[in-house]
Amino acid sequence: MILQGVSLVCGVLAAISGYRAVRYMTAAVRCHAKVTKLVKISDGFKPLFRPVFTFKDESGKKHTVSSSIASYPAPFVVGETIEIFYPPGKPALAEYRSHFSLWGLTVFFVAFATITFLLAHVFQKQMV
Repeated sequence: MILQGVSLVCGVLAAISGYRAVRYMTAAVRCHAKVTKLVKISDGFKPLFRPVFTFKDESGKKHTVSSSIASYPAPFVVGETIEIFYPPGKPALAEYRSHFSLWGLTVFFVAFATITFLLAHVFQKQMV
């Protein structure tokens, strides 16, 4: 019974997270940027790389933004043109298009809901 409840809660959270991702993507301003630098960040095991990119917003003003997403290996090379998006009127919050940043939380909740649902089903069969 508890696992079914956890599965239901995770399913609802997945739906909310997915809805917010879709709503964000439909409202976000999309444009292209050029990677100008890769900032190396040490995490103690492997170096992470955070891209810094430059772009012009809707009004033509130039912005340079350091991504909040760091990864290994580096997701881009300096000079590469990438697709970015940002909330309308907030170019300082620009991020490069990453499936994980958009859908990671939704996928996590779907996977967890599926696992707990299957476990609940297995335990229910054993009790009968």
